[in-house]
Amino acid sequence: MSDADVLLRVVQPIYLPADRSFQSNAFQDQSLEIAHKFGLAGRCASVISKPIWEAQGGTIDDILREFPPGSAIADIGPTSGLRRLRTLGNPPADVPQGVMLDPRLNAPWHAVMFDINGVTRGKGAMRAIAARASWFHLPQVSQ
Repeated sequence: MSDADVLLRVVQPIYLPADRSFQSNAFQDQSLEIAHKFGLAGRCASVISKPIWEAQGGTIDDILREFPPGSAIADIGPTSGLRRLRTLGNPPADVPQGVMLDPRLNAPWHAVMFDINGVTRGKGAMRAIAARASWFHLPQVSQ
């Protein structure tokens, strides 16, 4: 994947507070059991390659098809920023993230993000991702 490729991440309603702030838990890894189910070697988080999604003519519904109603989509920025990710602490620590394409049958834009050091993404890395995120799509609020 190119350093310039922008990545998106689905945020399920459980991680979407009323004030629409980002919770760091929205960027946690899936379990090792789920990773293995998809043939992945280690814990990682699903993301979307925005350029591939756009090139395929994908829609918001295409992305959210497998997720609960009320899910949102976060823009977590270009791959280059994740590869050079640093925690927000003082002093900040390097927590580089890897990204690789992992196309699925109905989602050729699917990719995974993982900690390059082979460990579970820690709270500091999740907070750093949350801090760089912006909303790409928010669900309609019922009135």
